Amino acid sequence: MNAEKFSRFRFSYHIQEEYDSQIMKQNVSLRALPQTDARQRICALSMQCPDFDCWTNSDGFGNRHWSLCCSDPHRTFDFTVEGTVLLSAAARCAGKDHPIYHMQTALTRPSSEMEGFSNEIKRPEDRSDGDCLAFAEAMSEKLYSDMSYRPGITGTGTTAAQAFELRGGVCQDYAHILLGLLRYHGISCRYAAGLAFESGKTHAWIEVYDRGSWYGIDPTNQCAAGTGYLKFSHGPDAFAASVSRGVYCGSAAYRTDIRSELKRV
Repeated sequence: MNAEKFSRFRFSYHIQEEYDSQIMKQNVSLRALPQTDARQRICALSMQCPDFDCWTNSDGFGNRHWSLCCSDPHRTFDFTVEGTVLLSAAARCAGKDHPIYHMQTALTRPSSEMEGFSNEIKRPEDRSDGDCLAFAEAMSEKLYSDMSYRPGITGTGTTAAQAFELRGGVCQDYAHILLGLLRYHGISCRYAAGLAFESGKTHAWIEVYDRGSWYGIDPTNQCAAGTGYLKFSHGPDAFAASVSRGVYCGSAAYRTDIRSELKRV
């Protein structure tokens, strides 16, 4: 790996949940464990989660994650991971395709309006170069010009069709819509979650499979997901690639605070 092609960044991800009464038997899966691949190299990593047992696992999509468990009564879950990484300027990473990334999910399935929208872009089979990546970039550009970033009008369960009808949403919605549009044309693509340079929160983008590699596209910011993008996880949609997921015993309500950072050093 040529270090001259990489830039050094420091990252952190912190999630805290406070419960209004005691809970117990809490199990949490956190896909906040970035792995080394062709475009990101983990140099140092540390994790803290007081009072919880912790081990690492891998899911069916190849994402490494923390598994955390606390059986004792408690009212706080407090997790922090931080480290130093080298990130490549390239948005491309060699890898293997899988049939699941060709399939629509409940969150990405396009509406008839979305299908009509996508047909305005010349399909890969109609292009002289047959370039799926060029098609995906053109679709992302068209989507970016048609959507507006509007936090608060969608939620974690909002589908691509619902967000497209609103013509607005956040990064999860942009990613789901683009996935739905591309899969409608038979292009393999997947949802990616992680951190973006100086965004202060987790971010989502997509990866398109093209000629033996996965290529990152950020439809929210209309750019390639290269330098300044640290991937935590990927999957068919946001649910499969969710950074945080868990269960507990108890009837307590809770408040969640999530803070993250990715800065060049």
